[in-house]
Amino acid sequence: PIKRWSLNDFDIGKNLGKGRFGSVYLAREKRSRFVFSLKIMSKLHFSTPETMQQLQREIEIQSHLKHPNIVRLYGYFYDDKRVYAILEYVPNGDLAREMQKFRFTTKRSATYVYQLSSSLSYCHQRNVIHRDINPSNALIGLRGELKVADFGCAVHSPASKRTAVWGTLAYLAPEMTSMDFMHDFRCDIWSLGAVAFEMITGFTPFKVTSEKETLDRIQACEVDMGPVKCLKAAEFLKRVISANFQANNLKEPCLLQRDYTQRIRADEVPNDPWVAENAEKSLTQCRAALDDWEAAKKCGQQN
Repeated sequence: PIKRWSLNDFDIGKNLGKGRFGSVYLAREKRSRFVFSLKIMSKLHFSTPETMQQLQREIEIQSHLKHPNIVRLYGYFYDDKRVYAILEYVPNGDLAREMQKFRFTTKRSATYVYQLSSSLSYCHQRNVIHRDINPSNALIGLRGELKVADFGCAVHSPASKRTAVWGTLAYLAPEMTSMDFMHDFRCDIWSLGAVAFEMITGFTPFKVTSEKETLDRIQACEVDMGPVKCLKAAEFLKRVISANFQANNLKEPCLLQRDYTQRIRADEVPNDPWVAENAEKSLTQCRAALDDWEAAKKCGQQN
């Protein structure tokens, strides 16, 4: 028989952070002694059919994604007042915090570009659109590897496209800033370009003081690269991230391409010479000890 989880199965530790719908705590499963992140969400946030469907979709999507650069969702349970999600514990904060502390080395930037591209390629091959790729949703694992988190905005991407605004403004694709414009998995490609740009340059490509100005710059695809010390990184920016640097060639395939039909695929990015030369690919194979959940105890499937 399948085990029914309850809060009594866990020792709850410190608060790890707060999100849109609840808080995340360090937790240890009592039988296996495995450490997890336990996301605790009030049912009050899911009082409508739409919000409940969104939660069910997030759980269904993330529970089926098994990739070294994606945070695992191992299971969930609920009681009268709350919903609990059992997540992989990722101990070293997020990309946003790391970028605030210091500029990344070439190797680290290239490695994270490689890993983020790899995770998105995996999702897109399985018809999953994340729709909120940004530095706060990229966590840093035990061995320094990047792991994509928070699939609260994610959807499956069948042939029909979606019509809704989701995501974080500074990283939104142009088609995502309009309520009536359809979008598909290529909105993630734009966000990948915006995050990669920030890792290399130290600043976001479009965000300015006001929301309106940011929207205007995104719609116009106005990117100011500024000085980049590494010549090869600068060439990567021009070649792969934004071809607008090259004589304003608006039809050149790249990541930050306003015409989404001209964006390159996520699986093309790791093959770029700058990424291939500098990325530490072995990190994508790292799995934290807690990732051996099924092999260690098969918790959640046995009494």
